[in-house]
Amino acid sequence: RPRGAGQQVQAVVNYYGPADFTANHVFSPGARDLVAGFLNTANQQDPVVARASPVKYVNKGDAAVLTFHGTHDQLVPLDQAKVLHEALKGAALPERLEIIEGGGHGFQGAARERTHQITYEFLDRHLLGKPPQPGP
Repeated sequence: RPRGAGQQVQAVVNYYGPADFTANHVFSPGARDLVAGFLNTANQQDPVVARASPVKYVNKGDAAVLTFHGTHDQLVPLDQAKVLHEALKGAALPERLEIIEGGGHGFQGAARERTHQITYEFLDRHLLGKPPQPGP
């Protein structure tokens, strides 16, 4: 039986997701349009922008987070993942940031297989309490 069954979120796997919409200036013009459409505002001062930013909700005791992010993501900048993981570290949360060298906004082939394997191990560890597997 998984640890904490019936309780709040135990683990999060984040594939290249935005973390801080208040830093919208770092997004590409096309991504800024997507963000404005999603939030229904392009006004950086609108309170909804901060409320929609996951990084603003990081607290001690939150779930473990695994993030995959490519170095060549043209939609969500790599800095978004780095900001999130700095906040997670600051809250002393279990976290892992896997930077996929040359990866864009989506992974294929060996990179995709690698992210899947790391995800399975991460979930086994944080949901089932299995020890981490030794690396290659």
